[in-house]
Order: sequence, then structure tokens, then C-alpha cells
Amino acid sequence: MSIFIGKKAKSACVAVLFAAATGAAHADEMRVQIDQTAPVKLPRAAASVVIGNPAIADVMAQTSDLFFVIGRTHGTTNVVAVDANGDTITNMVVHVNSTDSKNLFLHRSASRLTYSCAPKCERSLMPGDAPEPYENLGKEFENKIRLAESGKQASGAGD
Repeated sequence: MSIFIGKKAKSACVAVLFAAATGAAHADEMRVQIDQTAPVKLPRAAASVVIGNPAIADVMAQTSDLFFVIGRTHGTTNVVAVDANGDTITNMVVHVNSTDSKNLFLHRSASRLTYSCAPKCERSLMPGDAPEPYENLGKEFENKIRLAESGKQASGAGD
């Protein structure tokens, strides 16, 4: 039985085999949506798995070579898995983003408010949003949205 492998696949196989043979860690990137999980299967058992910033993402180990990355809030962090000898198995960059491209994020200084704009913008509480003292900021923004929508309807731009 013969198997055909293209040039790109051969290069990838050689890189994986070289990394495995030298014990080198592989740097990967992954994307996870907020409030979603993504599985990560390691090539060998990990003794420890650590997330760089647990406010952005979290990890939950299923077995010694399988863990899940959970998206908490927008941002980028990393996950490092090491074996019993302290050798790095993976150092993976994790990008956490929104599940809905119709979200609007209002940033003012260090505070953030999230709005879901489908079909009209309404406040949507997300992890990392500003607490209650900034609620007036949200009302101010909602008034601006209403004014913009009424102006669009009056001019006929929404048609």
C-alpha cells in the first residue's frame, strides 16, 4: 500500500518529526470564542498546564494529554504545558474573541460596555464589562444610538 503525500504535507511531517525527535516544543495559536471551549490534544502526557491570564481564558484538564481551553473575555494570552521532566510540550497563544460579529464594544478609559446590534443595539452584559457605576455611560450611549437611528430613518438612509 502506498500513500501519496504532497510537498506541503511532507514539509509539515518533517517539522513535526524533527520537533518530536528533538523534544522541542511547538508554538501554536488557537482561537476560542467567549463562553465556548476548544479541545487541545497533546502528543504526550503533561504534568502541568498553566494559563497566562486566567481572566482571558481558563483551562480544564480531562486527562494528562487532553485539556480544554475556555474563553472568558476578549484578549490574547498563552497556555503552557510541561511534562514531568519540566520540558515544554506546548506554548500556545490563545486568542479569545466574541461569538457574534454584530457586537459593539464601547471603551471609555478602562471601562467597557457591550451592545448587541442585531437588528438594533441593546446592552448585552459580557465578562469584563463595566460594573453598575458606569450605567449612566450606557444610557448616554443608548441615547446617541437612538438619535442616530432616528436620523437615519428621517433621511431614508435605512432603506
